[in-house]
Amino acid sequence: MKKLGKLTLKELANSMPSIGELEQKECVGGSGLSSFEVSCLYNYVSSNGDMNLSSERFNSIASAAASIGFYSGSWVELNGTMYEARQVSFYSNGEYDLALGTATVFYDSCGNAVGFKDTYDFNAMEPGQRSAWNEFVTASGSLIPGSSYGITYGIHN
Repeated sequence: MKKLGKLTLKELANSMPSIGELEQKECVGGSGLSSFEVSCLYNYVSSNGDMNLSSERFNSIASAAASIGFYSGSWVELNGTMYEARQVSFYSNGEYDLALGTATVFYDSCGNAVGFKDTYDFNAMEPGQRSAWNEFVTASGSLIPGSSYGITYGIHN
């Protein structure tokens, strides 16, 4: 953990009062980021741990995924039931591109979105998975001190 004077980043984040969306945006320099992207980046910088999506946010993400489409999918068994895990690239979606990048949306056998899983981590990918600009943004983001975390909703592995 990186030290800032006598405090670690986690100690500093824990000593901060709870702040609203506007203050989060100012804290992480998020002008031009969606409110969801600001929340995700703030969570990363503050090292607050995993994020569970609200049903409203999940429905918005599932709707965006439906309009984008997926590039690969596979069937997985979870708790004795089969679900399709679809890899969705959110890089073409202005509300989620800088937070989710590529994520997994889970669908039941009727095609209904029932779950979500992603890791917020500024990860490197195989060449050709995202544009040069998105690769640059991700590499730049990896220089920001913080802790990676999971983003989930509903059914997921």
